[in-house]
Amino acid sequence: MNIVRAARRTRPTIFYQATLPLSTSAVNPASSSKSPPPAPATTSPIISSPSSSTTSSTSSAFNWLRKFAGFYGDESTAIRHSHAMFESCHAVSTQEHLLPHFSLEDDFIHRHALINLHVWMVHNRLRSGGKNVDSEGKVMQEQLYDRFWENTTERIRALGVPELTVNKHLKETQSLSFGSAMSFDINMRESKNHLAGM
Repeated sequence: MNIVRAARRTRPTIFYQATLPLSTSAVNPASSSKSPPPAPATTSPIISSPSSSTTSSTSSAFNWLRKFAGFYGDESTAIRHSHAMFESCHAVSTQEHLLPHFSLEDDFIHRHALINLHVWMVHNRLRSGGKNVDSEGKVMQEQLYDRFWENTTERIRALGVPELTVNKHLKETQSLSFGSAMSFDINMRESKNHLAGM
């Protein structure tokens, strides 16, 4: 009977000792109060950014695919350049101070007239070489006006007109634009002062 009681008393002690970590601080509580446990080491992971050589090798690895898809072709290059060229014309011609400076109303027609004028000036510069203009320059002229009509279609849709009448409004706007461009060309050939209304 005494053996059973002694075993019951020692069971919690044995369980407690078995669950403690195997360290001197766990066995001796006094030593743990004197020396605090070491703080966990904080190590930040090292993330290496891709080097320029890796980026260049990756881009060069896809150059053959771009060439195969025609990315570097004359037409594809002209399309990309025409986007940048038209965006420059649009940014300059849509400045807010131009309309009040020329005493123009803030509506679709007058804003379109300013964009048309800037596109015509760039187009006139592209064809200024005359017969010396190569095929790339001619393609650039066509692509520039393609971007112009794409933007015109978006601005017509922004007016809220029915979708079935967008092409009708676009043709009317194109006829006005071509008429203005032809008058610019005629007056430019005759006299720059006549073009300026002097």
